[in-house]
Amino acid sequence: MSTNETDYDAANDGDIRVTECIRGMVCHEGEVLQGGTGECPTGRFCPHQNHTGILCPPRHYCPSRGNIKPIRCPKGTFNMHFGQSNCTACTIGKICPMEAMLVPEPCPPGYICNDQRLVTPELVCRPGHICLGGVESGTRIMERSC
Repeated sequence: MSTNETDYDAANDGDIRVTECIRGMVCHEGEVLQGGTGECPTGRFCPHQNHTGILCPPRHYCPSRGNIKPIRCPKGTFNMHFGQSNCTACTIGKICPMEAMLVPEPCPPGYICNDQRLVTPELVCRPGHICLGGVESGTRIMERSC
């Protein structure tokens, strides 16, 4: 596949100068412009000469046009889909402690995760409550007679 720009250089006896297509651009075979047909679309990345770009993989996002590589989802977010322009905020009852998470982890037992984008649990279960894993609020313990 040839995606090079070819220019006639009269100053050098008609030598032909070949320049590769710019990374981050969509360049089709036989393209004569260094910039191809335009920037790589959102949700895709164009690391080298490429027809339409590569879909951004899960755990990553491609936020704008002209991406040359996918960006890892930051802590507090996740992404399980191809071709995304952003990552999803970690949901209530979950934590996202690492970069490039595919799915969030349940809030650990003994903690409350009642906010989005949590990297670590922020609240310890209140006295008199039971907080099983993955909770957004504790369950009150009622006194019972034997």
